[in-house]
Amino acid sequence: MVSVLEEVSEKMKDKIQVVKIDTEKYTSIADRYQIKALPTFIIFKDGKPLDRFEGAMPAHQLIQRIEDAFKVKQ
Repeated sequence: MVSVLEEVSEKMKDKIQVVKIDTEKYTSIADRYQIKALPTFIIFKDGKPLDRFEGAMPAHQLIQRIEDAFKVKQ
């Protein structure tokens, strides 16, 4: 999954910031955002969750999901 995140981060570097959290180390963050499965993607806008989805996917699909989340929910 790391290579997918790196690819997404590189392709969208002017639009978004990609952050990976170690949920075993930062359990309070996992609890706060109810992360029960890995990977879990949470899209934030202005510091608030905008959308979330779980499960591995190729970079192009993840990019599409991110773009769709911002288009639909702005």
